[in-house]
Amino acid sequence: MGTVHQLSARGHSVSSGSATLDLHSRVETETASLDSGHQAWLTRRLSQFLPATMRQRFVAEVMGNLGMCESQRERIGCMAGVVIGLPGLAWIMHRESRRPRP
Repeated sequence: MGTVHQLSARGHSVSSGSATLDLHSRVETETASLDSGHQAWLTRRLSQFLPATMRQRFVAEVMGNLGMCESQRERIGCMAGVVIGLPGLAWIMHRESRRPRP
């Protein structure tokens, strides 16, 4: 006979015979440990396109926004928005940094 596999969306567990794996806690633990490092790394790399005077503030604001996200999907959406919007933001900031101040 074949092995019976059950997937429970509510309990976030998978059972195969006698072995049960708690997916929710495992995935949360693994992504939480990787998230901040990878997102911080990407944010710092993206900040290199901005004027040097604005980089630290940009990183702090993006990381603050990511900290307010309640889910992995929301954090991914936030990072996608940053990546998509960065070329326009960089152009505006470089243009403003070259403008003479009165």
